Amino acid sequence: MLKTSKSEITYHLAPNPKWTGIDARGNPLVGGKLYTYKKGTRIPRGTYADSLGSTPNTNPIVLDSKGQATIYWASDEDYYIELFDNHNQMIFTRDNYNATSGSSASHNTVYKKVENFCRNPQFSVSSLGEQLDLSQQTDSPIVDGWRFCKSNTNAKDKLVLRRFALGQNEVPFNPVYYAEFSCTDVGRGDEVLKCLAQDFKGVQTFAKSKIVISFYAKASSHYPLELQLNQHFGTGGSASEAVKSLVKNFDLTTTWARYTATYTVPNVNGKTIGINQDDQLTLMLCLPTNTVYSSIAISNVQLQLGNAVSDFQYQPEIKEEEFWENFPTGWLQPIYSDVLPKGWIWADDRTIGNTHSAATNRAHFDTIALYRSLWNRASDALCPVIGGRGLSADEDFYGNKPIRLPLLAGRTLTAMGRGAGLTPRTIFEAGGAEQHPLSLAEIPPHQHNFTRPSYVSIPQGQHVDRAHGTWYSESVATSTGAEYGLQGLPHNIMQPWFAVPMMIKL
Repeated sequence: MLKTSKSEITYHLAPNPKWTGIDARGNPLVGGKLYTYKKGTRIPRGTYADSLGSTPNTNPIVLDSKGQATIYWASDEDYYIELFDNHNQMIFTRDNYNATSGSSASHNTVYKKVENFCRNPQFSVSSLGEQLDLSQQTDSPIVDGWRFCKSNTNAKDKLVLRRFALGQNEVPFNPVYYAEFSCTDVGRGDEVLKCLAQDFKGVQTFAKSKIVISFYAKASSHYPLELQLNQHFGTGGSASEAVKSLVKNFDLTTTWARYTATYTVPNVNGKTIGINQDDQLTLMLCLPTNTVYSSIAISNVQLQLGNAVSDFQYQPEIKEEEFWENFPTGWLQPIYSDVLPKGWIWADDRTIGNTHSAATNRAHFDTIALYRSLWNRASDALCPVIGGRGLSADEDFYGNKPIRLPLLAGRTLTAMGRGAGLTPRTIFEAGGAEQHPLSLAEIPPHQHNFTRPSYVSIPQGQHVDRAHGTWYSESVATSTGAEYGLQGLPHNIMQPWFAVPMMIKL
């Protein structure tokens, strides 16, 4: 195989002496980040700060205070480039970028910002795992940022996050996963709703705006998929009725394809928002109802402003993870507030379970990750399952059996393990007491001093006759010990303390 030597490669500027990024408002893209890759891949490919190719630029190249950078591009092969702003929001992508020399006149390229407003669009972050039974719940959190809604809990639905084959070229930007939904039993057959949904806080979101929604999908056979938007005005007070809009109907096929729809979101003028601050706009990808199917697969979901269909705005998995707070399940955190953040529960010694359980802390499908963690890591003595433990965490969870949280309320924390010279402590073990009575073995040797009254000494065993009365002399016995000291009562052994609410991440 012949290889091009470095001496045969020339390096040249793009048409402008300074490579310049300008946002859609005409402002320099100060602090912007330009990533450069080999064309058609995400394999980093270098650029240079000089025409000899001896001084490599960083990758990404950070634009200066004028939104500019000096970039010499290698001429032997085109590039794939990505431009982000200083908040890591994608501005622009282009494959087969060829920075051929041209006029030396200054030339600025204006980049129109395209943003994908869908969170976790490639399903790359999934706190609940890669397989979920969706049969018993009408509203189930699934992969982060998404939920699954259905009207019939008798239908047997399932979600599996399946991995794409390495090197596949059917869905661009190499997503790791796709979401595969299946239904093996329609139950009563009276379904009116089954959908993959994502909520956007605030019912006024995108109102009166043109949007483009796109996604990649395939199915095990030809199945319909309906794209809807639901404007929910919240609850409480005199909230207006929700407005559900059909965006477009699609017919899925057995091969991966991109499906797009352009739509103007309805106006919300004249409507009333409820007082409970739970109004929202919901994007809904509605799956077929009353239908058995083995596979409907979805990936690369995008919602963008405007009316022009743009390439999918790839977001690396690490950036997706940075977007989410991403506290791991079971994270224990004090909080100086009596209001719980979303996704947390109080550490109050009560029970958790699914929606149909009698759990006393939280009865909801979103407890499944914490339930699994407690079930698998703690014995039944420390985290008992109400109704007795079965063969697995999922069997008990879907069997409507609550599990008790570790005993934490009113207790201080200590690190598990064996400290030098100390008693070993296992996970979730609890012990200690606020008060403690001393045992005889715990009382150190000591003396009690006492003063005796004056007396008349007489020989032992004799008596004195006084006016026909008799005084007798007896042996005197004394005793010391707990019964005559603390009298066997407990005493306070608590250290100084300060109580704050403790919460656990679901």
